Amino acid sequence: MQTASTARAEVNRANAAHSTGPRTEEGKAASAKNALRHGLTSAQLLILPGEQEEFDALLKDLTRDLRPEGAIETVLFNDIVHAAWQKRRARLLEAQAPAAGPDQLPLLDRLRRYHGHYDRLFNRALKSLLEIQRERIAVAIELEKPAASPLIPLKLLRPQSTVRRPRPQRVDKKLLDFDLASFRTTPESGAPRP
Repeated sequence: MQTASTARAEVNRANAAHSTGPRTEEGKAASAKNALRHGLTSAQLLILPGEQEEFDALLKDLTRDLRPEGAIETVLFNDIVHAAWQKRRARLLEAQAPAAGPDQLPLLDRLRRYHGHYDRLFNRALKSLLEIQRERIAVAIELEKPAASPLIPLKLLRPQSTVRRPRPQRVDKKLLDFDLASFRTTPESGAPRP
């Protein structure tokens, strides 16, 4: 004799066999976007059909400006492209949100947070990329010079932006507060007058 839980489990298995999800590639692609609302948290960039030309222009401009070389620079460059595109999308969605009404305030707040997140990601990746490129260029310059010794450590190649100067000595203000009249000396003794 079957218990109720065993019978229920068999019915669930039979029902599960009927609903296996999409079978075609088109169906799988469509179901992958079921939970998509704005695409700002997706791992893949969301480029809508009318935005491909704008994305290509952004990619071309960033490639021209940053010229990444090597795997590490390419990874950082891809982070920059991703963050720049997502910042743009967040701004566009934020501009459209007020038209929806005051019930969209939580969405507007989330969009601002996403924009801030991608702004920080962009700046961090750009700073890292530029630092690596500076070091790469410094090493290339150093390799072109006739070397009398092994390569100088990179931290010594960085330009020093500030020059350390000695601090002026502090003078105790109590020493400066005195009455000059009480320190006048007599010509004969050289001692202070009473």
